[in-house]
Amino acid sequence: MPLTELRRPDLPSHILPRLPRSLDSSDLSSEHLLSLVNHLRLLYASNESADDHHNGNDSAAAVRSAQPSAEQVSASEFQGVTVIEDETIDPLWQHDAFERTWTINWLNLIVRRGEEWTSEAEEAGGNNAQELQRRHDLVDQAASLVGVLTATTEGGSILRPLLLPTCLPDAAEQTEPLLITLNDALPSSLDPTSVGLQSWGSSIILARMIALDPHSFGLGYEPNHRVLELGAGTGLLSLVWKAMSERLATPCEMFATDYHEGVLDNLRKNVETNSAAITPITSPTDSPMPPPFDKPFHTILAADVVYGPTHAEWLKSCVEQFLIKPDAGYRPAFHLIVPLRPTHAEAIASIDRAFPKREDLAPRGQGELWRVAIEEITEIERVHGVGRSDEETYRLFRIGWC
Repeated sequence: MPLTELRRPDLPSHILPRLPRSLDSSDLSSEHLLSLVNHLRLLYASNESADDHHNGNDSAAAVRSAQPSAEQVSASEFQGVTVIEDETIDPLWQHDAFERTWTINWLNLIVRRGEEWTSEAEEAGGNNAQELQRRHDLVDQAASLVGVLTATTEGGSILRPLLLPTCLPDAAEQTEPLLITLNDALPSSLDPTSVGLQSWGSSIILARMIALDPHSFGLGYEPNHRVLELGAGTGLLSLVWKAMSERLATPCEMFATDYHEGVLDNLRKNVETNSAAITPITSPTDSPMPPPFDKPFHTILAADVVYGPTHAEWLKSCVEQFLIKPDAGYRPAFHLIVPLRPTHAEAIASIDRAFPKREDLAPRGQGELWRVAIEEITEIERVHGVGRSDEETYRLFRIGWC
């Protein structure tokens, strides 16, 4: 077999094309997509030796893992192919977190659209067996590579990279994406309260909104801003808020609470993984309240924490106790997002019973007590690929003092 020269693939974010909903009406072919998946396999092939780990030379091992050796290439499907170094291409390890996330998202989209693509080939019929097989292989190989790229720990948890689009205030277009890496552990089937070990659709939706429009959530206005996340779970909202406050050069104190010890352990791992200055703490039960609950918070966040008939009343009690009273320059707020699942309709309805709407209350008179009320409600359509299939839409409440 004649030798074919194969130049080392460029970075995934530079070479991976936009994926169409229909392959039949696209210029992309299944054969080309298969070749890209194979390139990605070569790009992420591991060449690191045990000596590198023993000697602590992780960067050297990472460099080699970005460049397939001749032995690996000859042992792969590219037999008879020689790999040529390209000095104009940066070593992959320098961009690994971003590029790996880009690759995983692209491969996941192949898997999601694979059913439509194979259905197209099946409907075409005729002498299309070879094309049908190629599309099946494409989906299988993409799914297999996602498994390789997604690190799984001994306990069965998954390191899940989330790449969030961002837009700083006054920016004409989107700014540098924000990468958050989460340890999504597996909830125990014997402990239904351990659901906070995973990131749910509501928190991802709200995290995206905060990253794209931080000022609308009050981020970046108040110096020495104090923020509290209730039922933090994996801590995604806290991680995004803290990261965006750093980009805006407006420091804040961020506290993430949960009551489940296993969830708190996982939350601490996520804080450490993302090198974030966030304090994970157990939900308070003492009176008088210990620090940091002895001082009020400018912003309170919560995602998908209402799934019982009394949860909304608990939240109202927290807001009344912990949300700072407004002044002339800042509107403190509690941002609550919930998914609208048919099985939790009664629990979601309890939010309206616990929190009155601002327009339904008489204006506050001089010297009268402040009251918490719903200021705004935003209905959000489900984003494809985010959340559970039974989460039809999401509802975001902005709750404040009036």
